[in-house]
Amino acid sequence: MMKSLLCEIDALFLDMNSTFMFEEDNFGDDQDFYATYREIGGDLLQQDMVNAIIRATYHGMEGLYQDPAYYEQFPSVLQSIPAFSSKTKNLSDVELERLTDVFAIHELGTIPDTYASFVIKLSYHFTLALVANIWAPKHHWVAEFKRVNLHTAFEALIFSSDYSFMKPSPKIYQQGLSACNTRDTSRAAFIGDSLTYDMQGAKELGFQTIWINEEAFLNEQKPDAVDVVIPNLLCLKECLLLINESTS
Repeated sequence: MMKSLLCEIDALFLDMNSTFMFEEDNFGDDQDFYATYREIGGDLLQQDMVNAIIRATYHGMEGLYQDPAYYEQFPSVLQSIPAFSSKTKNLSDVELERLTDVFAIHELGTIPDTYASFVIKLSYHFTLALVANIWAPKHHWVAEFKRVNLHTAFEALIFSSDYSFMKPSPKIYQQGLSACNTRDTSRAAFIGDSLTYDMQGAKELGFQTIWINEEAFLNEQKPDAVDVVIPNLLCLKECLLLINESTS
């Protein structure tokens, strides 16, 4: 099934977090946001204040993220910091930008070399587009892509923080389709780990859908919005080898 699906498509649209980027969203109680604030040059605010602001912002945005009413009007981190924390009332724009940067550093994950290498191999066979939900400005993510030489593998890098809409809104998928000049979604597949934010939105637009979920794979569970279930992205290596053999 997986090989036949890949043979029928020209473009792969990839989610990012828990697809090929990991250890993201570091906002737990053990996180020291103040240490990050100091590392990037902050010296005006006290530790308790910085930690309280970032935690309040994260929890506030998390609530909006889960509300379908905000799929097409999701606020930026810079807008959310004063909205969810009264402690920021008298802060300068410079401090608000610095706090936004602290938030971004903790939201950012890491791309393992094995995954970066495999995504590059995928780009030899398919047009690749990234369609990813992130909350902070994208520059830290772009830097991480460059660190692992992945920035040139994609025809398009679509980050939701560049817009007011996010997956599963059709608007963000359409940004990727337009950037790749892809019109026939039946010749494209979307790969991601979220049933709600990746699979359902993509399927409604006619994409083939590949869901990354190890538990569902082991239990042979396949929801209606999913065409194929895989345990992780790297398991596509074998399919690529078979495709190479059949075309050589």
